[in-house]
Amino acid sequence: MNPDTRPFELRPITPDNYERASRLSVRKDQESLVATVQKSLADAYVHKEAIFRIACWGEAFVGYVLLFPYVESDQQCVNIVRLMIDQHHQGQGHGKRLLAKSLEFIAVLQPAVATVRISTLPENHTALNLYQKMGFVERGMEEGEVALYLSLSQA
Repeated sequence: MNPDTRPFELRPITPDNYERASRLSVRKDQESLVATVQKSLADAYVHKEAIFRIACWGEAFVGYVLLFPYVESDQQCVNIVRLMIDQHHQGQGHGKRLLAKSLEFIAVLQPAVATVRISTLPENHTALNLYQKMGFVERGMEEGEVALYLSLSQA
């Protein structure tokens, strides 16, 4: 039973929160597993279709997600390019919360999204376990990473 009722939400990056967001980071031993927030912000700026959201638990910035919508075989898809929890907020269930909130966000995008893709390095067992627990199905290696997919299409 968790007495903390702080809301978990995704917020857009703005000039008012950019500095706080830019301080998000992972532990030293995780730096090879995820790009920096600065790289993600640059990617979101350069790729106009990208969607960057800060994960907030109440007023605490706990991580971020970077989404790239795309079309494949005439179906709308979203690639979760980056999903990161700050080193000071890891081990508290925020990764699962962030992925779940991201899927909720994706589910209401227009045009409707049929498939969500996410990938990670093969040695990132924590991420692989989380993605599989959330319903993603592994489809092999793509560009050196394990690629997993989740169908949002109604059967």
